[in-house]
Amino acid sequence: MQRRYGTASGTINYDHDFFSYIRNGLVKIHREDISRLSSHAIHLADGTMLGADAIVSCTGFSPKPTITFEPASIHSDLGTPSTQLDQSQRSFWAQVDAQADVNIGTKFPRLLTGPFQGPGSSSPKPFNPGMAAEVSYTPWRLYRGIAPPGLTAAGDRSLVFLGMCSNVTNTIRLEIQCLWALAYLNGKLPGVDQQVRKGKVFEETAMFQRYTQHRAPYGHGAFYPDLSFDQLPYWDTLLNDLGLPTARKGNMARELFEAYTQDDYRGLVQEWKKMNS
Repeated sequence: MQRRYGTASGTINYDHDFFSYIRNGLVKIHREDISRLSSHAIHLADGTMLGADAIVSCTGFSPKPTITFEPASIHSDLGTPSTQLDQSQRSFWAQVDAQADVNIGTKFPRLLTGPFQGPGSSSPKPFNPGMAAEVSYTPWRLYRGIAPPGLTAAGDRSLVFLGMCSNVTNTIRLEIQCLWALAYLNGKLPGVDQQVRKGKVFEETAMFQRYTQHRAPYGHGAFYPDLSFDQLPYWDTLLNDLGLPTARKGNMARELFEAYTQDDYRGLVQEWKKMNS
């Protein structure tokens, strides 16, 4: 296990002494930039080469990826923030986004108006674009907030992006996202395959991105999904894809009157493994 750690603070919440793994050499820390990748290898700026089968990139809160994907022509299909979409790609997303706005406006017209000045006002609040005006990156556009739409539509299940969301209960969301990603990478999501056959991937991707942008227009919504008040429906969407139950309380009274907590999602992985055994 190789770990590259680059933050000023962290929390140790392991039952045993985490540093024992460093002392015995199981975990090795490299404080160096990555210069490039090659087949099953990571090359650091100081010339060190590390063997690797997978990379988990935990790189902070910037909306722009710290890994540069080349050529730029693939950014549209990957759904990554970019300033290099060509005219045809910009036109394609403008058309798909416009249709998504029509669908959203039909069900939730108030979302398209924007937040009002206050509780007694009917005038929309002026928008200050802030940092969004400095660099016009496209937003993250991921199918289910995880998978590259172009690759998904083409039947390619080789890449996922985890954590490109903002919500309060991150532990539950990440556990469900990781399980969804595992199923996706292994071709175990029949509902996704059905949407691919129906040509719905880009439509669903745009609906998700535009809804979250309208829902939080002055926060993170312009860059990636901000789901603080919509996190349960998002988890339910992923659980539905996985074929797992979304009503997890055991009876209707508890569903209506009890808050959902971490305990309600205990055993998700075991449930999914049993279902797919």
